[in-house]
Amino acid sequence: MDARNALGTASELMVALNLTERGYEVFHSYDGKTSCYLVILKGGKLQQVEVKSQSRSIKNGRAGIQTLKRQADILAVVCNRTISYYPPLPRDD
Repeated sequence: MDARNALGTASELMVALNLTERGYEVFHSYDGKTSCYLVILKGGKLQQVEVKSQSRSIKNGRAGIQTLKRQADILAVVCNRTISYYPPLPRDD
Protein backbone atom coordinates (compact mmCIF):
# COMPACT_ATOMS: atom_id res chain seq x y z
CA MET A 1 0.00 0.00 0.00
CA ASP A 2 1.45 3.35 -0.98
CA ALA A 3 1.40 6.42 1.29
CA ARG A 4 -1.61 7.97 -0.47
CA ASN A 5 -3.72 4.83 -0.06
CA ALA A 6 -2.61 4.51 3.56
CA LEU A 7 -3.70 8.11 4.26
CA GLY A 8 -7.08 7.46 2.64
CA THR A 9 -7.63 4.27 4.63
CA ALA A 10 -6.62 5.99 7.88
CA SER A 11 -9.02 8.86 7.12
CA GLU A 12 -11.90 6.45 6.46
CA LEU A 13 -11.26 4.69 9.78
CA MET A 14 -11.02 8.04 11.59
CA VAL A 15 -14.39 9.11 10.16
CA ALA A 16 -15.94 5.73 11.01
CA LEU A 17 -14.78 6.04 14.64
CA ASN A 18 -16.05 9.64 14.88
CA LEU A 19 -19.46 8.66 13.51
CA THR A 20 -19.67 5.68 15.87
CA GLU A 21 -18.91 8.00 18.80
CA ARG A 22 -21.77 10.25 17.57
CA GLY A 23 -24.20 7.33 17.84
CA TYR A 24 -24.33 6.16 14.23
CA GLU A 25 -24.13 2.54 13.14
CA VAL A 26 -21.31 2.47 10.58
CA PHE A 27 -20.84 0.01 7.73
CA HIS A 28 -17.51 0.11 5.91
CA SER A 29 -16.51 -1.07 2.43
CA TYR A 30 -13.32 -3.11 2.47
CA ASP A 31 -12.67 -3.62 -1.23
CA GLY A 32 -12.91 -0.03 -2.48
CA LYS A 33 -15.06 -1.08 -5.42
CA THR A 34 -18.40 -0.11 -3.94
CA SER A 35 -20.52 2.96 -4.68
CA CYS A 36 -19.56 4.64 -1.38
CA TYR A 37 -16.95 4.39 1.38
CA LEU A 38 -19.26 4.25 4.40
CA VAL A 39 -22.95 3.75 5.04
CA ILE A 40 -24.37 5.11 8.28
CA LEU A 41 -27.65 4.47 10.06
CA LYS A 42 -29.24 6.53 12.82
CA GLY A 43 -32.87 7.05 13.70
CA GLY A 44 -33.97 4.83 10.82
CA LYS A 45 -32.18 7.05 8.26
CA LEU A 46 -29.61 5.38 6.01
CA GLN A 47 -27.00 7.65 4.37
CA GLN A 48 -23.94 7.20 2.15
CA VAL A 49 -20.69 8.90 3.18
CA GLU A 50 -17.74 9.76 0.96
CA VAL A 51 -14.42 10.47 2.68
CA LYS A 52 -11.75 12.76 1.26
CA SER A 53 -8.31 13.45 2.70
CA GLN A 54 -6.89 16.90 2.13
CA SER A 55 -3.74 18.75 2.95
CA ARG A 56 -3.91 22.50 3.27
CA SER A 57 -2.77 23.20 -0.26
CA ILE A 58 -3.88 26.71 -1.13
CA LYS A 59 -4.72 27.64 -4.70
CA ASN A 60 -5.74 31.19 -5.47
CA GLY A 61 -6.21 31.83 -1.75
CA ARG A 62 -8.64 28.97 -1.28
CA ALA A 63 -8.30 25.42 -0.06
CA GLY A 64 -10.13 23.11 -2.42
CA ILE A 65 -11.18 19.49 -2.77
CA GLN A 66 -11.63 17.41 -5.87
CA THR A 67 -15.08 16.87 -7.27
CA LEU A 68 -16.89 13.87 -5.84
CA LYS A 69 -16.50 10.77 -7.97
CA ARG A 70 -19.41 9.00 -6.36
CA GLN A 71 -22.94 9.86 -5.31
CA ALA A 72 -23.05 10.40 -1.55
CA ASP A 73 -25.37 12.04 0.97
CA ILE A 74 -22.51 13.30 3.14
CA LEU A 75 -18.97 14.35 2.35
CA ALA A 76 -16.44 13.96 5.18
CA VAL A 77 -13.22 15.93 4.63
CA VAL A 78 -10.25 15.02 6.83
CA CYS A 79 -7.50 17.61 7.08
CA ASN A 80 -4.82 17.68 9.79
CA ARG A 81 -6.80 15.22 11.94
CA THR A 82 -9.90 17.44 11.80
CA ILE A 83 -13.11 16.16 10.23
CA SER A 84 -15.59 18.46 8.51
CA TYR A 85 -18.94 17.16 7.30
CA TYR A 86 -20.89 18.61 4.35
CA PRO A 87 -23.69 19.15 4.90
CA PRO A 88 -23.00 19.51 8.63
CA LEU A 89 -24.27 16.66 10.79
CA PRO A 90 -26.99 17.43 13.34
CA ARG A 91 -25.69 18.30 16.80
CA ASP A 92 -25.86 15.59 19.43
CA ASP A 93 -28.43 16.21 22.15
